[in-house]
Amino acid sequence: MNARRSAPLSVGLTLALVMAGLAAAFVLPEGAAATVHTPAVHELPGGVWLAGQVTPAQLRELRARGLAAVVAVRPDGEAPGQPSAAEMARAAHALGIAFDYVPVAPGTMPAEAVAAPVQPVLVYCRSGHRAAHIWALAEASRPGGLEATAIEAAVRSAGQSVDDIDGALRSRVAARPVPTR
Repeated sequence: MNARRSAPLSVGLTLALVMAGLAAAFVLPEGAAATVHTPAVHELPGGVWLAGQVTPAQLRELRARGLAAVVAVRPDGEAPGQPSAAEMARAAHALGIAFDYVPVAPGTMPAEAVAAPVQPVLVYCRSGHRAAHIWALAEASRPGGLEATAIEAAVRSAGQSVDDIDGALRSRVAARPVPTR
């Protein structure tokens, strides 16, 4: 065999064996279950949790943490491999979790997306940004809700910004009905 031709073949075989060895190292022992990583969930006041995309498998862990409802604001088909709202609804209902689908395209905020569902509720989208905006606007509209500065602080503590909806947030707080005594 020519030495020049055998070098790529031996390198290829070595890589294949190394990869096979690595794959074997990651095989779970018989009877072991794969670990499902819980997504980063940020808790806000009022029993609302925010997250980026979650999967059906992650709902079981979130249910164990007390989750009662899920609102998906991410439109179906926004990214390849994203679970559909129908898949998420089936998984949620199988666990006794209420599910609602209110798709919100990036850069939009329809009035029907700003609601107060059963709590504790997880609101998710791709990154948590739209979910944070929905919570902020709903909280700003709620009679007796937090003041604008407290809403902004809560959203920032979840790693999100409300700079682009600051005017709408403050207008909603100002338009709240004044409680009578």
